[in-house]
Amino acid sequence: MNLLADTDVVCCTQLLESFRKSNTPPEQMRSLTLETININYPEDNWLQVFTDGPFIENQANVSAGVYSELYSFNAVAGHNRSAFEGEKEAIR
Repeated sequence: MNLLADTDVVCCTQLLESFRKSNTPPEQMRSLTLETININYPEDNWLQVFTDGPFIENQANVSAGVYSELYSFNAVAGHNRSAFEGEKEAIR
């Protein structure tokens, strides 16, 4: 059985509620994001995998991280790269 052959995959990228990043506290943004994920992709039906490619100012390396209930890892994504490139490495 090839799980990747499923053609009925639905990807929801819109949050349930709109907000302005400039005037919304980080904890509220996080809460709204997790609520959207849990409603669109319930944990009992989906494997939720979270990625991050953080960029820390004044550091040469960008890291890539992946977390799920089954596994997690992080690695250096490279020198003088953007957070976006770190995120791409985490997904790979």
